[in-house]
Amino acid sequence: MALFDISDMANPREMYSVTIGDRGTSSPLLYNHKALYWDAEKHLFGFPVEVYELQKGFDKAQPWNYGIGKSQGAYIYEVTPENGFVKKAVLSQLPATNVTVDYGNSTSFQDYFVDRILRIDNSLYTLSNNQLNVYDLTNFSSQGKLAFKP
Repeated sequence: MALFDISDMANPREMYSVTIGDRGTSSPLLYNHKALYWDAEKHLFGFPVEVYELQKGFDKAQPWNYGIGKSQGAYIYEVTPENGFVKKAVLSQLPATNVTVDYGNSTSFQDYFVDRILRIDNSLYTLSNNQLNVYDLTNFSSQGKLAFKP
């Protein structure tokens, strides 16, 4: 992502940029604008992202080298012209233990991937297929979660 100074439209200037992950990293935001959380009042924005990283020793310049999945969750940034992008939180719903795939039940770790982020009053919510998590908007500490039953 990048933040540009466009005060001179003939000569836009990149002020800040952030690279997230390596080849294979993806986000629903790439194909669905509704995955973006934007809060102009608090200068916050966020989006769900699945981060892939190349293993040590792999060459990023070689297009056949893809990373391995490292994390998935909502990345929350504060963005200002003075400081650029400041990562405030990574909010994941993935359980601490591995989730086993039960094809009869069709539950997998992907059911815990954050799809949407929203704010109500001073709480930030992340939503996946399996649960709704609630976080305090000032320090991003967990306030609870609601698990969905299949």
